[in-house]
Amino acid sequence: MKPVTLTMQAFGSYLKRTELDFRLLGDNPIFLITGATGGGKTTILDAMCFALYCKATGGRRSWDSMRCAAAPQGAETMVDFVFQLSGETYRFTRAQSQYKARGTGVLKTKETHACYRMENGEWSLLLAGAESRVREKAEEILGLTCEQFSQVIVLPQGDFLKLLLSSSREKAQMFQTLFATGRWEQAVHNLKEMAARLGKEAGELEAAKRSILEREGVETLPLLEEREAVLREELAKAKAAQLAASVALQKQNGALRAAEALAEQFTALERQKYRRMHWNNSGKIRRKSAKNWRWHAGPQAYIRTLQHIGLHKRIS
Repeated sequence: MKPVTLTMQAFGSYLKRTELDFRLLGDNPIFLITGATGGGKTTILDAMCFALYCKATGGRRSWDSMRCAAAPQGAETMVDFVFQLSGETYRFTRAQSQYKARGTGVLKTKETHACYRMENGEWSLLLAGAESRVREKAEEILGLTCEQFSQVIVLPQGDFLKLLLSSSREKAQMFQTLFATGRWEQAVHNLKEMAARLGKEAGELEAAKRSILEREGVETLPLLEEREAVLREELAKAKAAQLAASVALQKQNGALRAAEALAEQFTALERQKYRRMHWNNSGKIRRKSAKNWRWHAGPQAYIRTLQHIGLHKRIS
């Protein structure tokens, strides 16, 4: 990020409209902002931060605290910051003015917020309106929040004085505050907890391993692996034997079913043979009985006899 121009009015210690043109410094990467206490050195940095985020460095001061105390009631408080970043030129403006409402005379405040980008030598509006939307655009362009911008780009003057006069321990705490190292402390804490949890799990696994070795009667994992290989081989043989027995059983079941079917056929033939013999014998007895009744008992007795023995249909 390279500042180009900064314009302030009724902002901090700058009552009148003041413009700083950083292009006059040329290509010098380092320059000094010097002056008496209260002369407005930090205000320059505050104005840059305010134009981007609508907050001063560190996010601690807003419009009420940054408006020049000597500014008349109708004077507009404004900041206009132009800078270059990644080959592009941007402009962020913030302004606040006060006016009396018609009829009531109540003092009201009006704010304007906008950001632009230089395109073909002219300013092209990127966004305007709500303060928060313009701030989000600055965060998108810079990749930094107001607090991060204050920590990385600007070191507040009061905190720098504390840093110079503090002890080593205090310096470490100061840097932790300035550079927001709390997240890394949390990361270290999380890693320690993870290491403790993994250590506990490793201990439980080691205890389980020792229990298994004792139960199997071996002392080392290689011996346990050898025993496992032997058991696997025996298991494979048992499975092969089981498969062969299953095939043989299927064959025996097939032979048994064939024998049962043949036995049923023989039984059916025997039944047919028995019925045939029984029928032949019954026919002879019936014919002999009918003959005797026919010649000795007369016609009516002969018919009744036929009905009794079920031969009248055959005769008729």
